[in-house]
Amino acid sequence: MCTSDRLLTPPKCQETSACPRDLMANRDLKLAESSTRQQPTLQRKQNSLPLSVVQLTILLSVSHWTGPYQLGCIFNHGDHIVAVNDLHPKNMEEVSLFISRSTRKEVKLTICRIPDSDIFHVKGCSCS
Repeated sequence: MCTSDRLLTPPKCQETSACPRDLMANRDLKLAESSTRQQPTLQRKQNSLPLSVVQLTILLSVSHWTGPYQLGCIFNHGDHIVAVNDLHPKNMEEVSLFISRSTRKEVKLTICRIPDSDIFHVKGCSCS
């Protein structure tokens, strides 16, 4: 947290839903429109890691997001991962474990967002 003459706005917490394997591998997706959550239908395409997380002291922060395209630009630089399926990870290994071992069709991530932080744009998105 930095100090300045202006008041700081606290991070906003929000929930993001994605399929468990989406966060670990690229997939073809079909998204159902929803006002609160994305509900992807998945087919495995290729293995890669579109989500990168770094641990800064006690905070787990999103450091990289590359897709998949259909899921969109859902992360911002420095988003803090608070929970994965309502489980509170203590380190990066637990984040990976909670995602990879999930038996649910979706993974719910609870994040705290730093106001006005830059968006991680996926290749070919319409918002960049």
